[in-house]
Amino acid sequence: MTRAKRSRKVNTNGPARPPREKKQANVKFSKKAGKGQATGSRHSGAEVRAAVTGANVEKKDPRHGSKKPIALVMDAAQASVVKPAMKPEQELAKLEQSPRLSQLLDQVEGGELLSQADQFWLDSTLARIAVLMDQLGISDDLPAEEPAAPVKSSTTDSELDLFEQFEQGSDLLDQFKD
Repeated sequence: MTRAKRSRKVNTNGPARPPREKKQANVKFSKKAGKGQATGSRHSGAEVRAAVTGANVEKKDPRHGSKKPIALVMDAAQASVVKPAMKPEQELAKLEQSPRLSQLLDQVEGGELLSQADQFWLDSTLARIAVLMDQLGISDDLPAEEPAAPVKSSTTDSELDLFEQFEQGSDLLDQFKD
């Protein structure tokens, strides 16, 4: 059996193929409009504006920002110039309403030990609150006008008072049942 080799050539008896076209003819080129600025606009823009106004404008590179020097280390004079962002009343109210402060104070009152970072934050916050209270003239001591509650000298009096309250409660309970 003989093998017939295939060929790409079309026989005279076969169907006629249309002639090939070049790829460039199939692809339609269109320019994308509206994407970014034109090439070289940062250099030509200043020159064009200077030419239009007719003024002798110094050439300035728009890529660079401010040339003002910035101090990397603050002096004592510069540090004193910095103003607080809030009034003392506002800052005190904000510190006292802090949820972290209340949580840490609850932990301390509960007898828990705090981490070193939490203890430092708590100490610094309480110190700041004390400074603000001194500035505002608020004292955290008990006022002198209020007399201290009298302390009963004997425990028998307090036990008798408690027993009387208990009996009154039982009397009220009996009235409620009726």
